[in-house]
Amino acid sequence: MTTTAHENRIREFLAQRLHLLESGLRCVDEEYVLTNPEGTGGRIDILARDQHQMWVVIELKRANKTAREATQEIAKYAELLRREKRLPADRIRVIVVALEPQWKELLAPISNLARDWHHDLRGYSLRIDGDGVPLDARLINLLPEPLDQKLTSVHFMYLFNQRDGRDRCWEQVRAPAS
Repeated sequence: MTTTAHENRIREFLAQRLHLLESGLRCVDEEYVLTNPEGTGGRIDILARDQHQMWVVIELKRANKTAREATQEIAKYAELLRREKRLPADRIRVIVVALEPQWKELLAPISNLARDWHHDLRGYSLRIDGDGVPLDARLINLLPEPLDQKLTSVHFMYLFNQRDGRDRCWEQVRAPAS
């Protein structure tokens, strides 16, 4: 069995078992073709809708070589789908599904992208049997922000009974900072 055929087989089985990822996901299409008049298009492995009718781009990665390209691909697919469907960013979700070893390669770049991105981005580790049939999927905990972001080491809390007191205080605090 060739690598391509194996990936195709995994994708076909996963498209029929999207409930392993999340309840309420339904497959719209496999290998969904995206065109791009400004450059290269692409193919979304699985295009789905969730229970809230949001579009879900599902990208399958089963080799480290292709895992390295994942962030570029999902960014391109989300942008092209937004343009094609004329959607705001918050109406598209992205799920990266990879076999366990690939998360060593994917975890840092996907975590970085998820922190600063306007789309809901999640990762799942997929376990398959010898025939490529998905057995289960585990949600990946993305890496937290590496720095504890604090403005100062001292924090103040102001409580106000009336709006005008709050507004006067805010002006006094904001003026020196400007």
